Amino acid sequence: MMDSYKIEYRCSLPHGLHARPATQLEVVCQRFRARIEWCNQRNGRCADAKSVLALLGTDTLYGDLCELRLSGDDAGKAARELLHFLRYELQEAVTEANSFGPVQIPRSLQATQSPLVYGVAVSPGIGRGELVVMSAKEPVLPLAVLAESLTQRQQRLQSALEQLQEQFQEQLQQANAPVSQVLQAHLSLVADREFQQVLHHFLPDVTSAAEAIRQTQSHFQAQFRTSESHYLQERELDLRDVCQQLLTLLYPGQAGEIIPALRAASVVLADDLTPSQFLKLDKTHLQALLLSKGGQTSHTIILARAAGIPVLTGLTDQRLLPMAGQPIIADAELGCCLLQPDAVAERYYALALQVKQQYRQQLQQQNHSAGYSADRQRLEIAANITSVADAVAAFQAGAEGIGLFRTEMLFIGQDTPPNEETQYQIYRAVLQAADGKPVIIRTFDMGGDKPASYLTLPPELNPFLGLRGIRLYPHCESLFRSQLRALLRAACHGPLKVMLPMVSQPEELHWVRQRIDEEIAELRAAQQPYAVFALGMMLEIPAAALQLEAFCPQADFFSIGSNDLTQYLLAVDRNNPRVAHYYHYAHPALWLLLQQIVTQAHQHGRWIGLCGELGGDPRFLPLLLGLGLDEISLSARQISGHKSALLQLHAGRCRQLLRQVCDADSREQVLTLLAAAEVSEPRPMLRPENIILRQDWRNKAEVLKGMADHLWLTGCTTQPLQLEEALWSREEAYSTGLGHGIAIPHAVSDVIEHSALSICRLAQPVDWDALDGRPVDLVIMLTLSNRQGREQHLRIFSRLARRIMYEEFRQQLRQAPDEQALCEVLRQELKI
Repeated sequence: MMDSYKIEYRCSLPHGLHARPATQLEVVCQRFRARIEWCNQRNGRCADAKSVLALLGTDTLYGDLCELRLSGDDAGKAARELLHFLRYELQEAVTEANSFGPVQIPRSLQATQSPLVYGVAVSPGIGRGELVVMSAKEPVLPLAVLAESLTQRQQRLQSALEQLQEQFQEQLQQANAPVSQVLQAHLSLVADREFQQVLHHFLPDVTSAAEAIRQTQSHFQAQFRTSESHYLQERELDLRDVCQQLLTLLYPGQAGEIIPALRAASVVLADDLTPSQFLKLDKTHLQALLLSKGGQTSHTIILARAAGIPVLTGLTDQRLLPMAGQPIIADAELGCCLLQPDAVAERYYALALQVKQQYRQQLQQQNHSAGYSADRQRLEIAANITSVADAVAAFQAGAEGIGLFRTEMLFIGQDTPPNEETQYQIYRAVLQAADGKPVIIRTFDMGGDKPASYLTLPPELNPFLGLRGIRLYPHCESLFRSQLRALLRAACHGPLKVMLPMVSQPEELHWVRQRIDEEIAELRAAQQPYAVFALGMMLEIPAAALQLEAFCPQADFFSIGSNDLTQYLLAVDRNNPRVAHYYHYAHPALWLLLQQIVTQAHQHGRWIGLCGELGGDPRFLPLLLGLGLDEISLSARQISGHKSALLQLHAGRCRQLLRQVCDADSREQVLTLLAAAEVSEPRPMLRPENIILRQDWRNKAEVLKGMADHLWLTGCTTQPLQLEEALWSREEAYSTGLGHGIAIPHAVSDVIEHSALSICRLAQPVDWDALDGRPVDLVIMLTLSNRQGREQHLRIFSRLARRIMYEEFRQQLRQAPDEQALCEVLRQELKI
């Protein structure tokens, strides 16, 4: 009797089921013999889930309810793996499609006479170079292509398909993560059964394989263009890319693409660009990319972002084409490009480059520094990984260690588990990449909701509460012992900690320690090198969290698994759209439990960290700091931002906020407390770092922009352009050049994070339209946050205005030998 199953899935992908997630889904479905059909309940479209193009044809959008229908002798196993895949792995970041502009042109750039052309910034940065125009025409085959017999057409097409798949496979072996995603999507298109079926369907009625490819391309393009999703419409570029590569293989020298050779710094202008065309451009000379049709979320844009290439799209201005060979500046932060940049533009971007370089230096220093709050409370910032490549990327991003290596990813999706030697090599490589930094490896967390095809486990009605994590190990003890041996051997290569998932009772830890002792004895007898590692456990079951003291004799450390702990505590399946709104980290009960956990762990001398999505949510960083955790672990891309945010926080204030949150009645109250909290380190308004003793700014606009940028570099604002506009709004009402060569620009604004009194002594005086007509050589800038009120602003401003009337005070300001001395002069005179 043939088994049959049904799975319901509500699409949670922000851009719908497009090429990359469809590729991932197809890969999972291909593992099984079962027939798997995907049906979109919104539009009634059904498709073979083992075909990427068929899946794309269902036009599955965010929020669509879909049904997967499975039938066959392994349908049960397929249903279990697909249920896990849809719940945990078929995800995509919402931020991918965000654009970065346009914004208002700064005043210091508005004086340029260079023509400005506006576009949509989709990959940030600024590029300068000679404009290179790529032909908008697709390569056309010569009319002289000879007619081919049907057998010839079939053989030549099949050969080209196989060659292209081999090319993609070879390229995948050398590709980094973003390129790998795109290559995998293209490989799936070439190997797609529906794509190949349509190709062969057209072959009998055409005279060449080329014509079959062209008709197949048109067939699927028509499907994509009728989609309601702009994101899916952009996948047409991938189809065209694959078809063009097939044509190039079939007709070398006739259907080749014309890729310009870049010999100097270049900005490339194209109608649009396929991913393979982008990869062929010389990145040593490519400074920016301008596209007239390129979508914001195309694979080409994703590759450009990964390569750090600025990109503007939507550029249809006819003034661009005649500029071929001329210098151009592409600003994918302001959302414009400047043609034939004049001296004003050159000056503006030279200064902008200096600011960028300072910012990069700060980030570099920060990436290699330890995580501390502003009042010097330590909080280690570590990374979550699933592979050696992830580890390398994490340490490059500034990770202080690995807080969670999810080893189950080595086991899931394979026909057989990795053997001891394979695991040892992987664990060793991660420890070597860590170069002495701590690494926490979690033993495989499989079973129940994370099945592996080689484990013969019965289906479970509630896999979240089933045979998973440590509960599974007695049922596959040889597999677990193999991992323990690999870990013991790898521990010779660095400071390794091993963590056990889903622990609920102390006896489970005791059982594991017995197996470790037995494996140590075996390794010793075999004279194999090994080292003992620290053994810890995940705190993800409320029962274990409430009984932490009982685990301390067996556990060397703890790590809070925030995802499962939250859903078990709140009794919510976070992947169930009907109840997911109940799952929220702002629930006061969660923080009461976390506070109890951390307090007890430290009372018993145990290190405690936290991994899971809570650690990566910047809204809750003040509360995590307030808890007194030893470490939080998050994705590599979040590390830099969290280190920066941590440096602004005052741990004492965060502890006060935590106490308020624990006394709250609802998550709404918690969110209100977080929004209103004053948790930053109190900063004195006068600080030496906000004083610039000699600066070569040449006009008022440059001064205001430069001083706003300086406040950005020192962490007083995150929005320097908006601050600059706030300063100008005052200047337009009346000049702040109060006479005697002194100007006092000022603003009260929400974009000010820390109120500051900034001072700049200019190398050359600048015209300020001052009240006495004199140029200004000394600028004292007052910037206050709205939270501190306008009363303080008026008090300080009026004192300054009065004091500058005195010659002695002015001389002290101009003659103070260093930043500290200048601060002291102002502090005494202004009583602040």
